Amino acid sequence: VDAAKLDYTRDINLLDAGKGLAFGAHWSMTTGDIRFLIFYARFDAGIGFDIMLKDYGDAHCKGSSEQIGLNGWYANGQAYAYLQGQIGLKFKLFGKKKKIVIFAGGGAVLMQARLPNPVWLRGYLAGKYNLLGGLIKGRFRFKVELGDKCEIVGGSALDGIVVIGDMTPKEAASDVDVFAAPQVAFNLQINKVFELPDDTGDRKYKILMDTFEVTKDGQPIVGELEWNNSNDIAVFYSHEILPPKSNIKAYVQLHFEEFINGKWETIMDDGKIATESKEINFTTGTAPETIPLNNIAYMYPTVDQKNFFIKEYDKGYVNLKRGQSYLFDAVPTWDKTITITSNAGEILTKGYSYNPAARQIVFSLPKEIATETDYAVSVKLVPDQMDTDSNVTDTYVSKDVGEGESGNEVEVRSRQLEDVIIKGDERELLTFEFATSTYETFDKKMNAMKNRKDLYEHVTHPYGLTLLTGIDPLEPFDLVELVGNKYSGNAPLIIARAIPDNSYYQNQIYPLLYENYPIEGEISVSRETDRVGIPPVEGVEPMSWYLTYLENDYTGEISDYNPYRYNLTHYYHQDYEDLRYQLVSSDLPWESMTRYKKLIIDPFPLMKKGKYKTKLQYVLPGQVKNGGDKTIKFTNPLYD
Repeated sequence: VDAAKLDYTRDINLLDAGKGLAFGAHWSMTTGDIRFLIFYARFDAGIGFDIMLKDYGDAHCKGSSEQIGLNGWYANGQAYAYLQGQIGLKFKLFGKKKKIVIFAGGGAVLMQARLPNPVWLRGYLAGKYNLLGGLIKGRFRFKVELGDKCEIVGGSALDGIVVIGDMTPKEAASDVDVFAAPQVAFNLQINKVFELPDDTGDRKYKILMDTFEVTKDGQPIVGELEWNNSNDIAVFYSHEILPPKSNIKAYVQLHFEEFINGKWETIMDDGKIATESKEINFTTGTAPETIPLNNIAYMYPTVDQKNFFIKEYDKGYVNLKRGQSYLFDAVPTWDKTITITSNAGEILTKGYSYNPAARQIVFSLPKEIATETDYAVSVKLVPDQMDTDSNVTDTYVSKDVGEGESGNEVEVRSRQLEDVIIKGDERELLTFEFATSTYETFDKKMNAMKNRKDLYEHVTHPYGLTLLTGIDPLEPFDLVELVGNKYSGNAPLIIARAIPDNSYYQNQIYPLLYENYPIEGEISVSRETDRVGIPPVEGVEPMSWYLTYLENDYTGEISDYNPYRYNLTHYYHQDYEDLRYQLVSSDLPWESMTRYKKLIIDPFPLMKKGKYKTKLQYVLPGQVKNGGDKTIKFTNPLYD
């Protein structure tokens, strides 16, 4: 045995108010290479379990009065085992060492398990075999049942199925951050079909979530759910921050369905819908008195932006991830004021508004903002300058003081305050800095970018080229423009897309790779296509060294280069190699498929001499408004 290990794979979770716990473990080993005379062998094996141990009290098996398990504690869940390996001969033939497999097999079994007292396991073993080098091969499936099955009297048919794995914050947690997002992790994928075998074959099931709600004092908190890609983690994001210093409850409930006679039917348990649920209760801490930078979803200008175009858009805005209406509601009579202070000391003042539904601060940009200037922004609440005397209303009431004699009256003044005066220092909610560009708009900057020299680099192979451009010295581009940052919604402000109207693409690349894509509806590229699509028009990319210089605040020689490179040929060639390999390795009759003859036989086509267009589009964070755009050209200076 080369290796053997015991690996606990699951956290312990309290279930049913502390009456049970779920846990699992697995063990695996490999024999390594075994030799005996002319024979050789190698096997891998493993066993494991994933069960819930629960206190059933006085429950017993049907037909017996004896208490099950150990003092009523009985385990119910699943076990699994596998064996995979081969046996063969080693010998010399014509002076060379040979290996011939005489048996290769594998099997895996997922078993229902209940234990101890009594012990019962049932599963279905499926596998494959290959004898005498492929002379005889096939698949098998048969039932394996061990021990005595216990039909629990006083227990549930679904005991042992534990879908809800864990929830956060933890139960009874205190002083929880008001920006926390309650979440639940599931042991199985939600709303995804899975199969479990029994005597009738593989039966289809799925689990659906009925509710995941977060409440304060029984009142729902408004929010939305986000799922991960595998649909086994759900996160609840409240629109506003969680109520501070409050008792919060998060509750999740599931039910189960089975595919029977062509439709999905809800699984019942003792005449009721079979469900699983869990809840957590926790207490939140205090709310911050400012807007944390990590609560900003996107904004314009962005924090530390270097090239803000003063006439690209006439408004600024800050969108929050989680609303903080309490900051603005606490003193509704105070003025919402933004001050924008230049590095020369000039102070520009504007009002702003806060939209709680959109979780957005909006303000007009002062027309006095200048180019090539550093600014500091402060979002404030400023006390109104109410005159104390103007807050008082005098009224006079006449009283008869003549004790019955007429003409003896006096007027008594009564003073009434109109408003409650709130005094205090102004409150600064958010501060950040930005710098303006030399140019008023993106269009003006792009018009000033003059090509000086056409450059190229060989990529992947001698026929693939990356096109570059030297330019007359120009204000360097900014990181937020080229790749974005957390204050731009992690999206660049400049979107670069190639315009595929050149003859190289239309006459050679498109018919070769993308006209019949995906191939026969089955074969698609292996690379990730989220960033660079199919066809790869987003393959116009910022140069890595240009970004490195910006990250290190060095802007010397980068002003002499267009920051983008036309890199589509790299992706064309990558897709060419990938699709060609997949096609000839597939079961498709590619030898007779004439439409793919060039892909299989011909070399990758040479990039033609000429101009290759790219559109640069300026896009504000959050896609609030598209800014200017500019078509630029890269040139391949090489001859065909």
